[in-house]
Amino acid sequence: MIIKAKPITAATFKPFGGITRHAKDQPLAVVSEAFAHHPDATIPALEWVMPAAHMSLPTHVTRVERHPFSAQTFLPHKDSTFLVVVCSSEPDGSPDIATTKAFIVGSETGVTFARNIWHRSLAPLESGSGYTMAMMRTGRDDDTVFHDLSTTVEVVQG
Repeated sequence: MIIKAKPITAATFKPFGGITRHAKDQPLAVVSEAFAHHPDATIPALEWVMPAAHMSLPTHVTRVERHPFSAQTFLPHKDSTFLVVVCSSEPDGSPDIATTKAFIVGSETGVTFARNIWHRSLAPLESGSGYTMAMMRTGRDDDTVFHDLSTTVEVVQG
């Protein structure tokens, strides 16, 4: 399956979560949905993520993850772009590969994956990119569910 990565907009990403834009001339951008969670998730997590490597397009997605108890928010640290790949769920809760979308996200935009949305791990498109990640955890090691895809998704430039 081949999909094209398109620039992210609030409208196109809405089925999967939300975005927050930080205007260069504004001192503050509020990310109110960053800690949206199920009552079982009571432990706030704020992590500084520095991926070991960046990636380029085209790329292949073979594994996705979801967080059943919390939204998950990523805020980029520097002027760089990153790739977001998401999909909805089948009625049984497994990933619905037919709904897969890929988005190119600029450095002025933060992304919040809604609770239970399947997504690929965040992928910086330039070296040296880092992110702040926020979510809530249960403390029971059930905060992240991984799924290996039976069909590889190839993401190409839109």
